[in-house]
Amino acid sequence: MIEEIEQRVNCLEAIFSDSTISQKLGADSRAKIKSFLEHAFLTATASKMGRSSRTKVFETLNAELKVMMGDEAFTRSLKSRYELANSALISLKAISLEPNGVRLSGVLGYEMYNLYLSVHYYQSVLDRFLFADRHLCTIVSSDANGLPYGSIDQ
Repeated sequence: MIEEIEQRVNCLEAIFSDSTISQKLGADSRAKIKSFLEHAFLTATASKMGRSSRTKVFETLNAELKVMMGDEAFTRSLKSRYELANSALISLKAISLEPNGVRLSGVLGYEMYNLYLSVHYYQSVLDRFLFADRHLCTIVSSDANGLPYGSIDQ
């Protein structure tokens, strides 16, 4: 489910950031895409009775989830030394992950599997940020119709 939402956001980012595609859309469609992307990326601040509160958005929650999953995998790898019952569950075949990788089983295989998993989660957060960063400037620096501020069409 989360991966599907990520793919939808990626698709809308690509459409909105590509000026040739974006210009073919109607003004209403561009405004809806911009509104959706702002809601997905930018923190909303609401004020009730003089108190302001921040609403966490999809990208923030997604990053926090992946970091927590990475932390959990990292913690599992460290505690596996003391819980030998879990050591037979997973063997790591690092040959498929990197050149000249090793095959590990038992406690070491379980530890390395969880270390690789934690690195994967942390890296996915960084990759997502770097992918979104290219488009975020376009989203923030455009008007409701998806046109850059100060463009001739305004």
